[in-house]
Amino acid sequence: METSRAQWFNQSWLYLKRILIVNATFLVVGFFWRLAFLLYYGKSAELSPLKGDVLHAFVLGTRFDSTVLFYVNAIPLLLLLFVSLFAFRGGPQFILDKIFKHFARFLVPYYTLMLFIVNYISAVDFGYYSFYQDRINVLIFGFFTDDTIALIKTIWRNYPMMWIS
Repeated sequence: METSRAQWFNQSWLYLKRILIVNATFLVVGFFWRLAFLLYYGKSAELSPLKGDVLHAFVLGTRFDSTVLFYVNAIPLLLLLFVSLFAFRGGPQFILDKIFKHFARFLVPYYTLMLFIVNYISAVDFGYYSFYQDRINVLIFGFFTDDTIALIKTIWRNYPMMWIS
């Protein structure tokens, strides 16, 4: 029984390290989106005396990205916690093996989907900023109350989303 717990611990540590690597990837992607905003919309003459403030903005953006990561990681880490409780209570090894097999199949599509959603929202925010000169806010919900068809035609003409996606 002690061997199975050690195997489970090694396997769960491996998954935790993989999740941490994915989290670092999320933070790097968020950094590049922020950098794209700065390079595309920022004016270097105005920003050059504000280097400390720009650095502070990047740190604050990383903090916001980590908040999103807490929500993204909630499901996998809670599953890992429940499995660990099951393992330490002496659960049968064949059930633990089955759980880890399904957990491994779940992680890749889940984090791929989450990375796609975060990137898609960031791309929409980038385009939204180019049109409204503001980040996504409550005005985006006017999309459903205004002439939605006309808005979709305008968006399609200015930003062909199928090709961008």
